[in-house]
Formats: sequence, structure tokens, C-alpha cells
Amino acid sequence: MKLFGWLFLALLAVIQLIAWVVFGKAQATAALALCVFPGSVVCGAAFVWFFYSDRGWLWLPLMLLVVIQVEVSHSSRYAPHSALLDHAMSSIFDRKIAAGETDIASYVLLAVMFILAGVSAYVCAEIYGLSTGRKDVQGKIFFRDVGRAFAQWDKSVAGGKRDEK
Repeated sequence: MKLFGWLFLALLAVIQLIAWVVFGKAQATAALALCVFPGSVVCGAAFVWFFYSDRGWLWLPLMLLVVIQVEVSHSSRYAPHSALLDHAMSSIFDRKIAAGETDIASYVLLAVMFILAGVSAYVCAEIYGLSTGRKDVQGKIFFRDVGRAFAQWDKSVAGGKRDEK
């Protein structure tokens, strides 16, 4: 299982390197698409795999989505308008993008990345259930199980002392 985790990290690193080295800021829109779409799909698939096999690496894909979002949105905070998202938005809209617009776009980008990862997780759970013949593994059931696991984790973190009002 840990081998899969390391392969997952290596695949994400290769995708990021290809986006930054091959395309870079000269072709910011293509680089942004290459950073966001494959990374989100791979993170969704990895989340399903980690959930059904080993929960030790479970939160890694979700945290890496946030890291990718920060990477493309705030890659160089000390040089204004040097982030990949700024360059991509400037090339799409053919004008200089304000800082407030970039902040809003980075939050929208993070939401889109989580939606893409969720769709990927749903599809991967369906494929996993169909390929293994398990009726208890489907997209809806996967999200229900994730919600229950999070609720149990939340109760254990709170020490089981909840106010029932």
C-alpha cells in the first residue's frame, strides 16, 4: 500500500514538473489546466483507493489539492501578478487582473478542484464496485461511508462529549 502512496506522489510531482517546465508562464493557460485537471482526477482516485485499503494516507490527496491550489495561485507572493493563475487569467481576459479578482478566482479554483476530485472519486468507486463485484461499494455508498468515518473521527476528537441541545 505504501508503494501506491509513493507512486501517487511521484505521479503528481511529474504532472507538476511537466506543467511548469514544458509550458510554464509563457503558456499559462495550458500549464494551469495541466496542473489542475489531472491533479484533481488523480487525487480523487487516490482518495478512493486509500479509503478502501489503508486509512493512514487518507487525507493526503485532499491536502495535496490545497497545496496545488496554493502553488498556482500564490507561487510568488513577493512579486505581484507573477502567479500562474494571474498569467492565465490575464491571457484569457486580455487585461491586467486586480488582486481581489485573483483572490476570488483562487477560491473558485479550489472549489472546482474539490468538485473534480469528488466526481473522480465517485466514478472510481463505481468502477471499483463493478470490477470487484461488490454491491456494497458504489459512488453514493462511498460518500456515505466517508461521511460516517468523518463523523466518528469528529466525535473522537471532541472526546465524545457533545452537547445535545
